Amino acid sequence: MKQSHKIRYLRKELNEFLFSIGVLAFFIFMFIQTYYVTGALSVTRDNVIFNSANVPRGFVAIGIAMAIGLIMQSGPPLFRKYLEMPADVPPFSDEEIAELKKERVGFLRVILSVANLTIFIALIPLLGVIIGGWIYIAAQIYIMMPQEQHGPKSYITMAIIALVTPVAAYFAFRYLFSMMFPVGILRGFWIF
Repeated sequence: MKQSHKIRYLRKELNEFLFSIGVLAFFIFMFIQTYYVTGALSVTRDNVIFNSANVPRGFVAIGIAMAIGLIMQSGPPLFRKYLEMPADVPPFSDEEIAELKKERVGFLRVILSVANLTIFIALIPLLGVIIGGWIYIAAQIYIMMPQEQHGPKSYITMAIIALVTPVAAYFAFRYLFSMMFPVGILRGFWIF
């Protein structure tokens, strides 16, 4: 049996198992990063110290436990299916080819979403939350919108949602919660 046929036969279980390993690696990385957080505010209650380092460390430890649970849940089906694998796996069917194409589109959307978020974070100091958020949300809606829904009416709706969301968030945080967000190139306008 060809190696690609084995991987195709185990694709779903293998993806779940590799995802679980990735989640565990992410939470271990985050756990290590919590040691670089300095305890600025410490509160002692019942001989337990709550500070800005221990609380995130606790949440990340919960994430590590959940990732181990994912591995324990996805590992046995993968190995069971591997042991029960037939000697010869038939070639791709038309349904499997259509499913693979959908998976590729989904994977491309994930990559574009990560790139979109990275660009948004990088441009916040320059553009600010309102303009940067408008561009980010509009691009994200466009990325996630199914192809058959593209059209002028959906683009207008997308632009309105993309504008209202960061403006509402900015004013809510600025005037209700008294938290400052970067305004970028809008600095100096009367309302900002």
